[in-house]
Amino acid sequence: MNNEFRGIIQITFAAILFGIIPLIVKLSGVNSYILSATRIIIAALIFSVWFFVGKMKFPSLKKDKLKLFIFGILHAGIIFFSFFAIKTINVAIASVLIYAGTIYLVVLSAIFLKEKINLTTIFAVSLCFIGIIFIFWNVFSSRFNGNLLGYLAGFFAGVFMAIVYLTGKILSKDYSGSSMTLLQNLIALPFVIPLLFVGSFVFSFENIFVILFLGIFCTAVPFFLLYSGMKNVKGQKVGIILTLELIIPVILSFAVLSEIPSPLEIIGGVLILVGYVLVSFSK
Repeated sequence: MNNEFRGIIQITFAAILFGIIPLIVKLSGVNSYILSATRIIIAALIFSVWFFVGKMKFPSLKKDKLKLFIFGILHAGIIFFSFFAIKTINVAIASVLIYAGTIYLVVLSAIFLKEKINLTTIFAVSLCFIGIIFIFWNVFSSRFNGNLLGYLAGFFAGVFMAIVYLTGKILSKDYSGSSMTLLQNLIALPFVIPLLFVGSFVFSFENIFVILFLGIFCTAVPFFLLYSGMKNVKGQKVGIILTLELIIPVILSFAVLSEIPSPLEIIGGVLILVGYVLVSFSK
């Protein structure tokens, strides 16, 4: 198994684990503030213990301080805005807005990493942005009675996701996947701890299980796989593989939650999905 293929497998499993998050969050009785905070706290604890028990060297912070800060603080922003959007609006539409970040990543990789971008990809990105316009056209229409903040949260989560993945790609040249995941969550930690005191929490087996599952299997494990795989896979290919993060929750939204978006949201969502398909098959 060559390094690139191994990286693709790692990123694919990460995308699948990320893809089931929206359904878990939507069905959970825990509010988005506590879910956001505990997800990062648990991931930070797991990797801190791992480094301590394994007597691994703590990653140096002497260089790339600004990139690491952006990497950590926007990680917290992604989780909070994503959970808020998922809780307050249609899961399929929230997922489309959030995971549009993988399309933005293609553009950012071309700009900052000098990776080639072809006409098909440009057309696909254009479809993505037109789709977002359709979704927000519905939001700002006179008939709209949903949660505007939820839509804005989904949009900004997507923007932050693209920046974090790009930064992760750059940092992966000097840091291991485990080091990046540890630093990311430790830097985000101070910014999410206050969220623990927002709203109430009911101690139950179900709520504890959800928190632990999100922290371990939907944060620590997939981020480790993602950043390990990014070392050997081009940024544009990473963006293509991560489209699974969108496809999975959209399917689950219809199949499990029976949520039906508005006509404009459907048009916008389809345009974005078509953009993903075009990017996936472009060379």
